[in-house]
Amino acid sequence: MGGHRREGGRERRGHLAGKRAGDQETKRTTKSEGGTRRRITITSLRRIEELKVDAHYHRQRLDLYRAKVYGPRPTSPSRLKEVERASVLSASLLRRAEQELEAETARLQALDE
Repeated sequence: MGGHRREGGRERRGHLAGKRAGDQETKRTTKSEGGTRRRITITSLRRIEELKVDAHYHRQRLDLYRAKVYGPRPTSPSRLKEVERASVLSASLLRRAEQELEAETARLQALDE
């Protein structure tokens, strides 16, 4: 299972689990000047979609754990903090990727003018 771990009954990849196919594609296409900009943008959009899904997943986990705190079974305050940290981290990664995409789009538009 190298690089994978199970959380909540489903397999998840850690953010340091390795390169994605889209990342490798970006490296290959940067050599040619023709369609490179579009391919990099598409890869970035794919990555942003992955980050949106990840952020949504962590928000749901946080909501569920917060609800569990009010239930009859014992819960761990340290586990709640861990889930909160994961949620904040995934939201900040998404926000940063969106800002980078926006800056790159503006830069490319300035080059085209």
